Amino acid sequence: LSKSNGRTVIDITGKDVGNLHFEQLDGHSLSGRPAFASSEGDMYLYHIQMDPIEDGIGRWVISDTLWETESASQFVDSWAVSPCLISASVDYNTAKGWVSYEDDSWILDPSFILSCYADPDDVIYLDIPHDVTLTGFFVKMESDMEDDDQQHVYMKIKRAEDEPDLYIYRLEDKWLLGENIGADNAIGFCIDSNATRADEIKTIEWLFHNPDIEEYDPSNPWVGEWVDVLSKGDQFSDILDMLRGYRSIRDFPEKQENIGGLYHLRNGMALPVVGLGTGGIGEEQMNATVISALQMGYRLLDLAREYGNEETIKNIFNNTADDDHTPASYEVFMISKVWPTELGFKVTNDAIRASRHDLGVTFIDNYMLHWPACFSDVPWMYCDSVVDPDGTWQQSYRSLEKAYAEGDIMSIGVSNFDIAYLEEVVDIANVLPHIVQNYGSIGDDDTIVREWCKIHNTIYQPYASARNIGELKKSAPMVDATLSKVAARHKVSKQAVVYRYFLQNGASIIPRSSTIEHLVENLNTLEWELTDAEMDELSGLDISNDNDY
Repeated sequence: LSKSNGRTVIDITGKDVGNLHFEQLDGHSLSGRPAFASSEGDMYLYHIQMDPIEDGIGRWVISDTLWETESASQFVDSWAVSPCLISASVDYNTAKGWVSYEDDSWILDPSFILSCYADPDDVIYLDIPHDVTLTGFFVKMESDMEDDDQQHVYMKIKRAEDEPDLYIYRLEDKWLLGENIGADNAIGFCIDSNATRADEIKTIEWLFHNPDIEEYDPSNPWVGEWVDVLSKGDQFSDILDMLRGYRSIRDFPEKQENIGGLYHLRNGMALPVVGLGTGGIGEEQMNATVISALQMGYRLLDLAREYGNEETIKNIFNNTADDDHTPASYEVFMISKVWPTELGFKVTNDAIRASRHDLGVTFIDNYMLHWPACFSDVPWMYCDSVVDPDGTWQQSYRSLEKAYAEGDIMSIGVSNFDIAYLEEVVDIANVLPHIVQNYGSIGDDDTIVREWCKIHNTIYQPYASARNIGELKKSAPMVDATLSKVAARHKVSKQAVVYRYFLQNGASIIPRSSTIEHLVENLNTLEWELTDAEMDELSGLDISNDNDY
């Protein structure tokens, strides 16, 4: 199939649509994505955010009228930045997909097939660490520039309607990033005379306008900044697949990897098995604890907006940038979470943006809903500071899906979701959680949720697993006696037995500690095993049935 003006073309087949051929239109859809028209001009493929806006539903629609969903014949709920990326962004939930209108109802249409014919540079991604607002996806478009440069214009996918239009375009030997196509006074630029397409740009140092306006120096108006231009290339199935490979941890301690210290999420992102929980570590201890953990091989940090430590972590990485013994931030898998006072689609969008800014990163490896609701009878939730009283976790979950499709987060998580909440996630989600983080301990090991995670290829991550160890002798003596016996046999602490139990059940662990001795022991849980008999004995414990509980 021949391309139309060098831009993406799409074929769609299905029992209700027949055969349709779409070509890309100029400009954005209302939600910042490209739009397409059929070759006959009587059908359109476009993206729209559904009303009410606060519900956070993004939808790709096929209709005979632009922006009119009432006349739609097919649609799929997805925040994918291009129709070619729908299958990569709406996945892992087989109950979701394109639906067709039939017999006065919308039904899943398994006959629907969308095929894309696109060059490797049809969708590219600019990674600009110094300014997360400029970072993002760009799609190729047609322009009114000179013919020689017409194929070299790329339009930025907008995250919000109020964002300015941004373009990448070529002028002679320069590649520019700016708001006006063809203008030589852009926001930033690089010189790469060998690149005829954006995906061929090899120059990583770009020049941007000096941000220090008050002390602007006309003789030095530009500042050098690192920029990476990414495309799917020949090795990856799509740009999202490439982005996950590019951002996945690559420099992992060999010793840990050789003994099973690295999992892979359902989407291919590498997840260290043992991480450091940071909730409750005091500010005065945070620097020393995190640096010690990183230097001894920890590559997973569990953070949260409520912990107030995102900016602290950014400062740690900045201050150790020249230390060869401490990994850079991109070599560490970071989890953060939105607190239930910030539930709601727009509010959570803002929280994700704030977390990226405070962490000083263009993306976050995993972003979670910390709780499904703010419970007013729980004082430490501070529900009197809720930003949007009508905000729900469902709206926030769609915000996570949007950020996932736009490359701002690389995986999705939920925390403190019981089985009822998780089943509701299945009902509403296009992308199921990659990680579930719940309280779990010996005798109260969250069995039902762990089974749900196995069924849905989701990593279970217990928190506070050893929180009540010191109280077990009095509250649950049978559990304590069993842990003590197993710990003595392996010459480890009772806490280590708990962590090893969850590891052997396929979980990732994030124990909190601020002492070197415990940091070492927690990491060393990778190096020994419980016997099958010990695993059976531990799994049979039940705190609620302990005689003295």
